[in-house]
Amino acid sequence: MRKTLFLISTLVLTLGGSAAAFAQPPDDGSPPPHPMMRHHHPPMPFMRELRQLGLSDAQKQTLRDYGRQEMQSLKPQMQALFQARLAFLTAQPGTSDFATAQAKLSQAASAAAQARVQAEADFMTKAYGVLTDAQKAQLAQLQAQHKARAQQWLEKHAAQGGTPPPPPEE
Repeated sequence: MRKTLFLISTLVLTLGGSAAAFAQPPDDGSPPPHPMMRHHHPPMPFMRELRQLGLSDAQKQTLRDYGRQEMQSLKPQMQALFQARLAFLTAQPGTSDFATAQAKLSQAASAAAQARVQAEADFMTKAYGVLTDAQKAQLAQLQAQHKARAQQWLEKHAAQGGTPPPPPEE
């Protein structure tokens, strides 16, 4: 009985201690992530492809400047979205304040999504203008490869019982 109790308590302490160790924030001096930015998404395929083009330092700096401009243009929408989400989360469900907060959050999310898509398109247009003809040809090749991999992935998952792939865009 004592041996079993000892083993169980040791196991519980070991598992509890390991969970606590993993729950600690990294001690590398970096600030904790913003609550709205917990789910980091990988860069869009266009950005991964740009990194493979062997850009010059001047091109990289120009693209960084464009990225900063786009981020600055998105700041008002992101702040409005944050405030709307905060109001929604703090409102009491079932009240008129909750319904108002829900409507404002919906509008803010829609406006922020539109702004993000527009900023992404603007960045891609500006970035494409920075590339040389050889880089543009290489980018087209990388994008075709990405499209082919995406189509293969869709077909594989459709064969496994997923949703059927959409018709190819021409």
